Amino acid sequence: CSSDLQFLIREWSLQGLPSDPFSIENGSILQRSKSFCFMIDPQGQANQFIRKKEAKNRLKVIKLTDDNYMRTLESAMLVGAPVLLENVGEELDAALDPILKKEVVNQGGRHVMRLGDKECEYDPKFCLYITTKLPNPTLSPELQIKVD
Repeated sequence: CSSDLQFLIREWSLQGLPSDPFSIENGSILQRSKSFCFMIDPQGQANQFIRKKEAKNRLKVIKLTDDNYMRTLESAMLVGAPVLLENVGEELDAALDPILKKEVVNQGGRHVMRLGDKECEYDPKFCLYITTKLPNPTLSPELQIKVD
């Protein structure tokens, strides 16, 4: 292991990620993924890890059942804040598709994403984490290609 990787693994451990090889591999996937990650998390370890990892970055925590979850996502995209969408089922709201597909366009030097009938500014630092407590979810092929 390189010293950079060892440092990263120690940092993850301090943030609550277990130090077993499977967890380290998942941490690496999370770190390097170009898509937003969908984490199968029946024990809540990923949820706790993300909460600690992103606490200093103004993490917003939402559920699909929250009345204002889309407004929370819009404001987080505007300022580049991370969002944890927790306890989802096997399907996600179709309104999330532009976010999951990262359908961002450049208009006059600013990044914009269309959500429904609204255009929302998009900060490239925005990050979405998705967790499910289901131990063996059956995700549609359409959802599988949108997330890692």
